Amino acid sequence: MDTSQRSLAGVLKDAGQNIEDILRSEFLLAKAEVREHAIRFKPLVAQVIAGAVLVTLSLLFFLLGGMYLLALYLPLWQAGLVIGVVLAAIGVPMVSSALRKLSGKGTSQ
Repeated sequence: MDTSQRSLAGVLKDAGQNIEDILRSEFLLAKAEVREHAIRFKPLVAQVIAGAVLVTLSLLFFLLGGMYLLALYLPLWQAGLVIGVVLAAIGVPMVSSALRKLSGKGTSQ
């Protein structure tokens, strides 16, 4: 048998090593891509969070304005109570519906 020819075990060993090297390289590439995306999207995520905070604050001021507008016709404490009840009437069903769907007890779509 010629010494330049490799045995089947040697070929399989080399193939296994090559597959391991390919998988390791793919994992490192994926890790680098995730890191690159995280670095690129970090400012955008911060911008979204800052925008969400500002929108939440603006909603608070709209509600406060609505309360003061309603206070032209009702005492201020009643106007605040009306706004709170309306918000609760909207928010409670939304939360309970979402919790039912998350727990798997809601209707499937």
